[in-house]
Amino acid sequence: MSNPHSKNPESLKHQNLKGQNLKNPAPTKALRIAIFTDVFLGIPGGIPSSIRAQKTALESLGHQVTIFCPGTQQDFENPLSQFGANHDPNIILVPTAKFLVNGAPFSKWTKHVIRFIEEKYPNLTESFDFFHIHYEATTSMAGLILAKKYHIKTIQTMHGREDMAIAINVPHPFKTIAATGINLIHRTTLKSISKKSPRPDYQNPEPKKSPSLNYQNAKIKNLAPTIARREMWQMMTRQANLADQVITPSAHFAKKLQLFGVTRPISVISNGIADQEIANFTPRIRTYQDHEPLRILWFSRLSKEKRILPFLESLKLAQELEPDFRFIFTIIGDGNQMSKVRKFCRKHFDEASIKILGTIPHQEILQKYTEDQHLSIINSYQFDTQGLTILEAAACNLPVIYADPDMSEIVPNHGGLCAKSPAPRAMAELLLEIYHQPELIQKLSQNLAASEKTYLQSHQIEKLLKLYRQLS
Repeated sequence: MSNPHSKNPESLKHQNLKGQNLKNPAPTKALRIAIFTDVFLGIPGGIPSSIRAQKTALESLGHQVTIFCPGTQQDFENPLSQFGANHDPNIILVPTAKFLVNGAPFSKWTKHVIRFIEEKYPNLTESFDFFHIHYEATTSMAGLILAKKYHIKTIQTMHGREDMAIAINVPHPFKTIAATGINLIHRTTLKSISKKSPRPDYQNPEPKKSPSLNYQNAKIKNLAPTIARREMWQMMTRQANLADQVITPSAHFAKKLQLFGVTRPISVISNGIADQEIANFTPRIRTYQDHEPLRILWFSRLSKEKRILPFLESLKLAQELEPDFRFIFTIIGDGNQMSKVRKFCRKHFDEASIKILGTIPHQEILQKYTEDQHLSIINSYQFDTQGLTILEAAACNLPVIYADPDMSEIVPNHGGLCAKSPAPRAMAELLLEIYHQPELIQKLSQNLAASEKTYLQSHQIEKLLKLYRQLS
């Protein structure tokens, strides 16, 4: 068992942000912000949640936020989303393909998106102060190209480990083909703006040159051991270096991007959670009585990269190692591994130990379904760059157990415990340690209650606005 100290993500901020007092009131000028994303906003998940929260927070401060994203009116009428484009004129649905990618709408080729936006906004310079881009695919590339064409500053938020998404989800031997194809499309689409000299940093006159990578370097080799993962790192690096400023949700991801040649200034700003999600309830301190069932909550995708099946294996191992170990595991979420999850649970657990609830409206999860839980679990490994589930659990004083030591940076004030390794047995041993030391639950929960609520969007939006002001 480990309880590592949180690292300081502020240390990775670019030097032009140092020394600023983020609590000073911002200037009164309203900003006109265009957000470009390939992520469908009507689904649960860290990226759409953070974009929605940013939009709400910025608009509450009087700024104008326009989002360009894929989708159709029918998609957004899903009552679970409660974020209907048909209700918000500032959510602009770009040309969207008829097929779905991972169950969500996906925009058409970049040239179609560019044409559509230019027809709708004949002079983008007069409509927007700058662009904020939240992904690396077709709509996001359209944002970069339009920014270059109209001389508009850009901020690029790098959200995720696309190299791991390919490595985990695409079967062998198609990983290399898929990654090479994606990188080729990305490189070809952005060729016209990549050829030009990099724009200088907005306060440093001379742009840095991206160093050539040595793939025999131990750290690089560990992060990119295959051709497929190298290709995806190349794509992520290219996307980041075409922006004026880069944002990452965590310091550990910022360091990895710099290792692979990102030379743009990087600021670490958490995705944050919306203040209104916890505004109407007071989270309690969790307590766990000796030998009562350990109540564990999962609220995330049921997918390979989130490693739901390895965690179920951990529960099975814990029962084998300690026959008296009892638990109630509540699963909120859906995904391409739902059928495997149901099959595993039917085979290995009794009905009283497992509750599979499927998709729940996001605003209900924290206020209703976390109430009687002892632990939250995030079991991904080398995939999540922040893990919004951690912050949401922290807001409820709900201790977190996790498999990836990188997540120690995210867990506030020692409010969680990390397994010794990503292996199912290590997580099983951690569960049993908690089971035999019930006082740990209260201690961890008290740590979370005492932590600064810096993960709230109201705090993070101050940092974001400072960055926006420097670019506008």
